[in-house]
Amino acid sequence: MQWSFASGLASFSLTSNPRVQGSIVKISAILVEELSRVDYEVPRQVKFRLLGLWLPVFCFAGNGLAFPFLTGYEKAETERALDRVISTLPANDQGAILTNWLQDFTISASEWPNLQVSYDRWCRSTRKLATAT
Repeated sequence: MQWSFASGLASFSLTSNPRVQGSIVKISAILVEELSRVDYEVPRQVKFRLLGLWLPVFCFAGNGLAFPFLTGYEKAETERALDRVISTLPANDQGAILTNWLQDFTISASEWPNLQVSYDRWCRSTRKLATAT
């Protein structure tokens, strides 16, 4: 829960030494995966803040050009965990998170994390809501 309040650390990590950046990305990935598996209810605000702070770090971190931060398997697992966490949020929160992700993803040199599946699902669900009213 504390990680969702660490806005200063998230900002710092984008300009930090690659080793520090790598550690922060790994810790964030582990926390997202654990968040997607918990058996108890995590408050919506915690999930929203955590995703809002750390998705840009995932998009803009140097991704360890000399030594990768995460393996391909770890990246795929983290994307699946992000998808599970995003899908638990209300549609408006999903929209805010995914819109910000898309903006960051399109200007980032990285192709990770690719949350296109989450974005497409959110688009379809909001269209259904719009046509149902």
